[in-house]
Amino acid sequence: MKALLAFKPLSDLSMLSEHDWIPNEQLRLNIDYVRSALSCFDETAAELLLRAQTADQSIRLEALAFNDNMAESHLKLLLALGFERASRLTSPVCECAFNPLANATILANYLRGGQHSLVVLGMQFGDADDGQTAAMLAEMLGWPYLSQVSDFTLSPTPHTIRVSRMAETEVQHFTIALPAVLAVGNSTQAAALRIPTLKQKLAASRASIEVVTHELCDIEQLNSPVLKNLSPISKQRETQWLEGRTPQDKALELYDVYLRRRMNP
Repeated sequence: MKALLAFKPLSDLSMLSEHDWIPNEQLRLNIDYVRSALSCFDETAAELLLRAQTADQSIRLEALAFNDNMAESHLKLLLALGFERASRLTSPVCECAFNPLANATILANYLRGGQHSLVVLGMQFGDADDGQTAAMLAEMLGWPYLSQVSDFTLSPTPHTIRVSRMAETEVQHFTIALPAVLAVGNSTQAAALRIPTLKQKLAASRASIEVVTHELCDIEQLNSPVLKNLSPISKQRETQWLEGRTPQDKALELYDVYLRRRMNP
């Protein structure tokens, strides 16, 4: 059985200072020096696939990464952990960032003819994603789809999979037919991705990463939202100094100035 993990490495924008938030004419930031990371949902999705492979060695794992300029290190990590094949998409980030339909179209075209039985994505596919990519992909392929997935295992019944998903007040369990699309949310079973050994890293460093061209989707025919403004979230907070010669004086002032009116509204 072939299972595909599709993900987007994201820039860690928390590393940018306020002075770095200066967009160019195309409203793009210079973030070439900022390290990339996998989202928590992508890490959970990868870990769940590795757990499923540990339980059933017949599962063959593949990974497809968008944002090709940031993907190679993450793909090498997945190869070190047990993925058999890793590919990166050469399509520019700006074309698909706000377009889940374009992302879903690329994935659908990539999957056609590939004989995959399972596609797993993080619940949010990139910074600007609104949670629609996985659902659109399933609709294009005509496959069953579940969101907020927290765990899954192969079922003893052929061509089926057992899936657990988080609802508002309960955990729901399903048995669905393969092929299928799963959007992974929070999971207590696989909250973080495992760490490879040094031997695994060295072996994966010599592995090749396949390149997938953006011709899988005619982006020009898919209308994308246009970014009109870009600004950081203000993190400034007001500060009030407590005057006092001793800790006791400062504690008394804290009570009088700050706590008293909250305890006795």
